[in-house]
Amino acid sequence: MKKSSLILAAVTAGALVMAANLPSALAASASTSPGITVSAGVLRTCTIQKVTDLAFGNYDPLGVNATADLTANSTIRVHCNRNTLADITISNGNNASGSQRRMASSTTSDFLSYNLQKPLADGTTNSNTAWDTYAYAQGSTAGVRDLTVFGVSPMAQNSSAAGDYTDTVVATITFTP
Repeated sequence: MKKSSLILAAVTAGALVMAANLPSALAASASTSPGITVSAGVLRTCTIQKVTDLAFGNYDPLGVNATADLTANSTIRVHCNRNTLADITISNGNNASGSQRRMASSTTSDFLSYNLQKPLADGTTNSNTAWDTYAYAQGSTAGVRDLTVFGVSPMAQNSSAAGDYTDTVVATITFTP
């Protein structure tokens, strides 16, 4: 019986020695590593989401448009993230003569002149300034903004034959990513 108690005592003493060294053993196996840096970059981005056609309707060179311009509007929908600066340009079209935009007749070699004018800073009011480049600034909140393109076909173009006239212009947005 004595042997058993000695063995039990030896096992118990060994367990106590192990228990006494357990915190330092755990501390030695748990180590600290350098922190993991998590990062991402947000690119500046802008897109033209949508453009609407600019339809002047009927031009009456001997009636109302003998003394008044024919006007119509189109919309360019722009979506940019916060604090993005962009330039929006509109090409001179397929039928321009120099910087004068022109619609071409579908049946003759005639043209009907027109101008595109950019908005003021509010995006909706006609500035009476030709649209070559529009400096666009997206403020402190991201979002969609509609810009009005003001079309003007000047009065007194009475040398154009009757018929349908069309042109195609391209809107482009440029920004620094």
